[in-house]
Amino acid sequence: MIVFRGQDEYSLDNKGRLMIPAKHRKKMDEEFKAEKHDLVLVRGFDQCVQLYPKTEWEKIEAKLSERSSFDPEARTLVRLISTMIDETDIDNQGRVTLPKRFLEYAAIEKDVVILGAGEKIELWNPAKLNEFINRTLPQYEGLAQKVLSSNAS
Repeated sequence: MIVFRGQDEYSLDNKGRLMIPAKHRKKMDEEFKAEKHDLVLVRGFDQCVQLYPKTEWEKIEAKLSERSSFDPEARTLVRLISTMIDETDIDNQGRVTLPKRFLEYAAIEKDVVILGAGEKIELWNPAKLNEFINRTLPQYEGLAQKVLSSNAS
């Protein structure tokens, strides 16, 4: 399983392309043994854009497909996700093209924080990420205890 870690700051070029850090591209090279990486862009939670390797996103799709199409919540979730998703790949220079609707959602204009977030990469407007961290940091200890505790289920 691929795991992305760390935080980097890059800028979009004038065509809306973003350079993916070499450390993340290297992990994808090692994991997928291919030069072309198919990626899935998803409108994430908390006003960020999530970038999944296609194989990682397919695991989420498999979970969704296990749900009955007669289940109204499952249908709604599939429809919502379908409106918030796109595919892209990394070009030969290590860049991805970010559609305008994703940039607008995340309020990304030029500078982008690239956050390794486990099985995915998150793309943030730097100010929005700082707001999120400042708002949620007081909860850090309690969240860590709750989520990582051996008694957590």
